Amino acid sequence: MNLRFKKALKSLKSEKGASAIEFAFLAPIFLMMIVAMMELGIMMVIQNSLDAAAREASRLGITGSGTLNAAEREEAIRDRVIEVVQNLSGGIAKPENIVISISAYDELENLAQPEPFEDGNDNDLYDVGEVYTDVNGNGSYDEDQGLSDSFGLSGQAVDYRITYNWDSIVSLMGIAETVTLEGRVAVMNEEF
Repeated sequence: MNLRFKKALKSLKSEKGASAIEFAFLAPIFLMMIVAMMELGIMMVIQNSLDAAAREASRLGITGSGTLNAAEREEAIRDRVIEVVQNLSGGIAKPENIVISISAYDELENLAQPEPFEDGNDNDLYDVGEVYTDVNGNGSYDEDQGLSDSFGLSGQAVDYRITYNWDSIVSLMGIAETVTLEGRVAVMNEEF
């Protein structure tokens, strides 16, 4: 009996197979880290393409695009944005996930500012019934006084926002499964 006990004790001290067990524990973590780094790299490429697309849209829009009418100008800018994102992302970005938002303002200082209102109850918030100035002319109070879907008139400020919803492959530590990437540029239109 003593001999069996010694053999069993000796076999427990053996390190055969320890590497395989360590590999089995560490390989999934290592592979997940590699996939996460690759995904982060892809997201950075798409982010760069969104930034470049917003700059390109502003370059086309700032001049009034020469002889184009408003509808042709809008179509040219939207087509160019999709083309830039596709080219710079290597075709990774899906065109259907690209959202182009453009808003026009009278001045750059008005970007993302609420419409002015008289705060009757001093709570620093607009409440229904309070008097407001309808800057964008849509008939209702807005937290952003910009005129949506407008490339602006001559001399107006325009905010170009290109967003892309990336469906994440790796969701670690509470990071959302869908990540919204955004490229944004605000410019003043030239006189045209």
